[in-house]
Amino acid sequence: MGAMENALPVAIDSPRAGSVVAGSAHATSTGNNPGRVGGTATVLLVGESGFVGRHVKERLGALPGVELAAPKRSVLDLVETSRHEICRLLEQVQPTAVVNCAGVVHGPPERLVAGNVVGVARLVRAVGEVVPEARVVHVGSAAEYGAHDVPVGEGAECRPLGEYGLTKLAGTRVVAGVVRNGVVLRLFNPVGPGAPLGSLTGRLVAGMRAGGELRLGVTSDVRDFVDVRDAAEAIVAAALAPGVLPPVLNVGTGRAVAVRDLVELMIEVASWRGRVVSASEGSSALPWSCADVTAIGAALGWKARIALRDSLADAWNEVPA
Repeated sequence: MGAMENALPVAIDSPRAGSVVAGSAHATSTGNNPGRVGGTATVLLVGESGFVGRHVKERLGALPGVELAAPKRSVLDLVETSRHEICRLLEQVQPTAVVNCAGVVHGPPERLVAGNVVGVARLVRAVGEVVPEARVVHVGSAAEYGAHDVPVGEGAECRPLGEYGLTKLAGTRVVAGVVRNGVVLRLFNPVGPGAPLGSLTGRLVAGMRAGGELRLGVTSDVRDFVDVRDAAEAIVAAALAPGVLPPVLNVGTGRAVAVRDLVELMIEVASWRGRVVSASEGSSALPWSCADVTAIGAALGWKARIALRDSLADAWNEVPA
């Protein structure tokens, strides 16, 4: 694919399969894509530097038959980049799939709205104008569901409890209302290597590396912890799958794990000898959350495979002592 005149710095070349070109990220080969019969897929990845995005980038970059464009945020920021530049990038890349791993987890309401709603709307409207047949894979969140006391399926009522969940649900509804060929993957609680400090696993690793006492909040809450690498496999599968997908699919393990059990497992795999101080009573506004993963298994043949122990060990070992 030739670069346009005055093109943005996201050219797609033909290096060896699985290679990554500095500046953006491109991977391409001449092999058959398992999700596209008789040719290659071209994937535009948004949010390549985040916890989830970097694992998606790694997997897409290693696949034969996939051309990958993964512009850095300085090139593509869904909130700050002009509509004209977003459209020009899509015209240049001509993706068969657009994967959006960008989003905002923490911050004031206006930042959450901008990152999780406005940015999503700007992206999908540009896709609709330039490459309307492209598959759009948007990473949503279990926070969209709010509190349920059984494994939650995609058809369950959404009753988010906070601004993050509200804005992620709004982003999901934008995708459903605008995109012709889209799927939202509602990601439950990702764990594993590269976990950010704002996550439970990231806080555990940082706290345990820092000293002999670990202070925690409520540990009686129950969550569905899924390895980020398994989640990346689900996202890649959705991007490359032929045919029509359901509008929403859960990405989780279907196993409910108490936070206290995760903490104990992390202490065990790290052979940590410090002291844990946690809140002794009460629960959070969201005491229980777990995915029903029947639908994604049927649609994509995907299921989580990495054991929680391995996820935590890899997260611990990635951070130097």
